[in-house]
Amino acid sequence: MTTTIADDQRQEPAEPTAADHLQFTDRLLLAQRQAEKHIEIEITEDIDDLLGTLADDGPYAYTLNPVVEEGRVRQHLIHTRDEIRDCYVTLHNNMGLRGWESTTQVLSSWYTFHAGFATVEVKADGSHQDYEALVLFPTMGSRGITGEMFWARITPGPTTEPGESLSQMRASLRAEHDAYLEAVRRSDIEGMLTAMSDDVQVGMRDYTLGAIDPSKSLVELDGKDAVRAHLERMFASFVPERVDVVQRNVDDWYIFSELRWVVRSRHDDQRITFLTADYAELGPDRKIVARLGHGTAPVAV
Repeated sequence: MTTTIADDQRQEPAEPTAADHLQFTDRLLLAQRQAEKHIEIEITEDIDDLLGTLADDGPYAYTLNPVVEEGRVRQHLIHTRDEIRDCYVTLHNNMGLRGWESTTQVLSSWYTFHAGFATVEVKADGSHQDYEALVLFPTMGSRGITGEMFWARITPGPTTEPGESLSQMRASLRAEHDAYLEAVRRSDIEGMLTAMSDDVQVGMRDYTLGAIDPSKSLVELDGKDAVRAHLERMFASFVPERVDVVQRNVDDWYIFSELRWVVRSRHDDQRITFLTADYAELGPDRKIVARLGHGTAPVAV
């Protein structure tokens, strides 16, 4: 690692000025413009222009069109420009995006997250359908997106208990997410898995030691056993020292969070830090049925 930042536990950051706040907002709005431009061009269905909204360099992180495998919806990941082109050609041969309305958006200098409704035309019969969906557009601060991680809602979501209001349920979902984060901080794999369904799908940045393929920044995991094996590798690579919540949105069917990690390598005792952002759909039993997200490159502390 060639980049190093000051130890955040020893030095307080300088007090920002009004100009600093504006410059930071400019970075947020740049990331937002990349996502908006991509959505606008996708509605036109011009594949070459659509590919032009990608950042010049990968690795990329895209979700393929959903498929049904063994009775379950699966959403695989792709990583190259050629794969992304093929995906868009196949998608737009069968359907077309006709509109997107965000109900929630979270901006960062390195991603934008949207929850909302997609209006899609089915080209076989010309019908229009609305889908409630989540999408994360990583940009990594560049001009152009480096990914589009899309997930259409597949469950009715959690239901309230007898006598429980919707706001009380959301408070309970937040408490369960807090418990999950505490398990992360303890490297408690079984505690983390308690929050997940047996058939959980996960797509996330791979921070395991020696496992990062330069052409593929994300790892795709299918089922709780695969997640357990990945977490064993991950916590064999490093020990979490701090995991702080930067952004969080708890809805009645999903949770989005951005986290700041500070970890210590078990290999050489080096301390590194990085950011992750992910969303998780919750099933009727309040267990995670899918989690998709990305993260920044690790930086030495």
